[in-house]
Amino acid sequence: MVQLRISDLLITIWWYPFMVVVTFIFAIAAIVVSFFSPDGHLSHLVARIWGRLLIKGAFCKVKICGLEKLKPEESYLFVANHSSSFDIFLLNGYLPYEFRWISKPLYFKVPFLGWGMKKAGYILIYRDKPRQAVKALGNAIEKMKQGFSIAIFPEGTRSRTGTLQPFKKGMIVIAIKANKSIVPITIKNAYKAKPSSGFLVKHCEISILIHDPVMIIKKKEEDECLERIRNTIATGLS
Repeated sequence: MVQLRISDLLITIWWYPFMVVVTFIFAIAAIVVSFFSPDGHLSHLVARIWGRLLIKGAFCKVKICGLEKLKPEESYLFVANHSSSFDIFLLNGYLPYEFRWISKPLYFKVPFLGWGMKKAGYILIYRDKPRQAVKALGNAIEKMKQGFSIAIFPEGTRSRTGTLQPFKKGMIVIAIKANKSIVPITIKNAYKAKPSSGFLVKHCEISILIHDPVMIIKKKEEDECLERIRNTIATGLS
């Protein structure tokens, strides 16, 4: 037990400076390549390498299951549970699809990182400002109609306890209007590696479980579908 605590402390001391340096370098890279790829393709490639490096820098192993359920040529609305800042790195680094995030203003305000996100075409959403939230959903729908996948954390914010929170309904609107399937994703053990309310970084094995895509046809089914998708993600956490 003592050895484990010492190793966690050493990883933590190493990882934070590593994260800052890597994020700075790759944010600049995302901005630079955006001039050669205005559609964000190269910026997303940079983000994939960035995410994988940060997970490897924490000495975590990642296992991803269920990719065979997806069609490489199709675009999807990816929805996942959110209990750790590692969730972003994990999906960027290990989900082999080009997608655009729907993200809250906090990340866009971070110097260099926020600029890189804008260049990559990520979508800013103000959940407490209805008009701007509707505009963000419209931007997401348009991106999907253009052939891009979208990724979102339907809980709206990170869970402080690791337990699954209620889901927002915005993802249902996007899926129906874009006529695309929702893909539930369970991220397991990211909370152990780096809880949202904790400082220590711990090396462990993290699982990413891809569930069967869900196509929603009628808006009147949104409450039922929302609960079904949430339950699907919850089963992967048990």
